[in-house]
Amino acid sequence: MSTGRPIIFLAFANEKQDNARYLRGLAQEQRGIRKALQSAHLMQAAEIVERSNCTLSDIVDVFQDPIYQGRIAVFHYAGHAESYSLLLEDENEHQQIVHSEGFVCFLANQTSLKFVFLNGCSTGPQAKELQEAGIPHVVATSQAINDDIAQKFAIRLYKGLAGYATLEKAFEDARSEIVSLTGAGGFRSLYWEEEENPPDSYPWQLLSERQGNWQLLRSATQLNTEIGELKIGRFAHVFCDRSPQNDDFASTHVDGRGIEPQIYLIAGHREERHESLIKRFSYQYVGKRESYNSPFEVQNWPFKGKVENLLKVRLAEQFPGLNQTGKPIGKLSGEDLISHLSLSGREAIVIQHNIPGEYWNKTTADLIEWYIDTFWEVEAIPPDAPPLIIFINIFFSDELNKSGGFTSFLSSKYTRKKILKEVQKVVEKAKGSVYFLDELEHVRKTDVKDWLMATNLAELNELGDLPAEIFEVEGEQREALFMSIVESKLKSTVEFVKKKYSINEM
Repeated sequence: MSTGRPIIFLAFANEKQDNARYLRGLAQEQRGIRKALQSAHLMQAAEIVERSNCTLSDIVDVFQDPIYQGRIAVFHYAGHAESYSLLLEDENEHQQIVHSEGFVCFLANQTSLKFVFLNGCSTGPQAKELQEAGIPHVVATSQAINDDIAQKFAIRLYKGLAGYATLEKAFEDARSEIVSLTGAGGFRSLYWEEEENPPDSYPWQLLSERQGNWQLLRSATQLNTEIGELKIGRFAHVFCDRSPQNDDFASTHVDGRGIEPQIYLIAGHREERHESLIKRFSYQYVGKRESYNSPFEVQNWPFKGKVENLLKVRLAEQFPGLNQTGKPIGKLSGEDLISHLSLSGREAIVIQHNIPGEYWNKTTADLIEWYIDTFWEVEAIPPDAPPLIIFINIFFSDELNKSGGFTSFLSSKYTRKKILKEVQKVVEKAKGSVYFLDELEHVRKTDVKDWLMATNLAELNELGDLPAEIFEVEGEQREALFMSIVESKLKSTVEFVKKKYSINEM
């Protein structure tokens, strides 16, 4: 039953009667191309069909087979050839001449065919006929080619295609490798030894419409695998580069068991999506990309009442094992929590607190200071206790960003400037591993583009225009965007890909 995958049809024919004309590199070319295309085959980007000792009937049979019909996108021939003929074999392993006049017509009628590679001697005239007949892309030769060089060139080209390079790039990469082996002035060594006057020019030609931009497309399975590796479906919003905070965290984060808690305070506008940044840290650094450590979100930072006890209640709600200590809530400490976490078997523990700036009051800074220096003051940390990373996120609204000058100085209202000043004092006085990361700023468009290229996400066929998609923000022409805008655009694009390829889980 047809799977719908494009087929790469490889046909090989040799000279069995004349030992002098026997192509000793042909079997190596067949094995090399098969190996080069193995990843594309396994990831269902293409299906490989091979015929050795190929006859004309073999070729026609493959194209007419109901299983393959309408799916053959690439036809590769390797063997002897002349300007207007291919030398195949017959049923008795004798030479069979196939004239281009009829064979070109036959290939032109195969509507699925996108690329023909005639890897034989002097096939240039046939290539021209094939392109004039409607085959979009053809690679051929201008002279009689050295057997060893021919197979090296073909293998490298198919390695490029299997890596989802365009045909033009795969061709140029193969060309560069051969030139590197022979030198810019060594083209004469590329040709068949019997050639009396080999030209000083490169033998392979790419005849192509649309600048050779044909390529294998990633299958749904391949997209699922690659997008799954990037965690782009679940974490579409976490990867846009936040360089200052990223660098700060990377330079201070300590990986290892039995160490004191590491505490990070981060401030910024509410729309900058603190949670996204924490998830990025947790995935990229804390989880080491193998096992993502989802942050425990301790909700409802207390502002009124017995705030210290209320904060312990929030922690006990998130970590039910704390209730098994037998202690009343008011007696719980960070040491109890660390002892409990040492039994969890996790690689690391990430705790996240969110503090809305509009609720900041005169007790908030004191509570943070107590939480850092008293609650988490631990005398003995179990050697098997997983690393504990605590994030305290401070949100600013547009209203809090208005400092107000003299009015702000007299007002009891906590503005962004006042809050930052108090936080800085807490960090300066704090004991242990406590850090205040750079304040969150807008995401620069260049950061997003750089990230897309660094992760190869922009190279995924269906996500190739993702940078443009992200920045199509109605009424927005800024060089920087809120993280929330970037997040929504990434998520919508991923949903489009999932729907198109019927991918249920990414």
